[in-house]
Amino acid sequence: DLFQKENFEINQAVAKARHQLEAVGLLSDQEFPDYLFTLQATFHLLMDIDKHYRRKEYLLFPHLEKNGVTGPPKVMWGKHDEIRDQLKGCIALLKDKTLSRIDLLDALHLLFYPVLRAVSDMIKKEEEIQIGRDGVHLRKGPITSVFLPQVAGEQGWNRRQLLENLCRK
Repeated sequence: DLFQKENFEINQAVAKARHQLEAVGLLSDQEFPDYLFTLQATFHLLMDIDKHYRRKEYLLFPHLEKNGVTGPPKVMWGKHDEIRDQLKGCIALLKDKTLSRIDLLDALHLLFYPVLRAVSDMIKKEEEIQIGRDGVHLRKGPITSVFLPQVAGEQGWNRRQLLENLCRK
């Protein structure tokens, strides 16, 4: 499934960013400019999450909304926007010519680590629906729809197809 592959790549980029950020306190002033360049590249790579979010927002969310499931897509879309803005803020700070090593250390817990945690949390939520392990229950007012865990596997559906078919049920 494309979303799972993208989540794997995003998780790799998050781990790389965390590792790089942990090293900032060990750097000399001479090493700092090259380090900033490397960190900028990593956060630009993380901005590719925008493509992943847009795919979900334009492929999955409209289908859910068309079938009356509006709450989760709106919340997730808002969270996606929040993460995009935070990543842009990280990149802008890293491009600031006056940024010092001390300034970056101060920003780690205010900006950098929270956005990495938010990205990881969104992936975890996305991955919570596991084909073959989880049943899915959808409720809109008095109308409910349920698929047992084995349904998606028996039908050969991925998560998106599972949710689309659940909405139709």
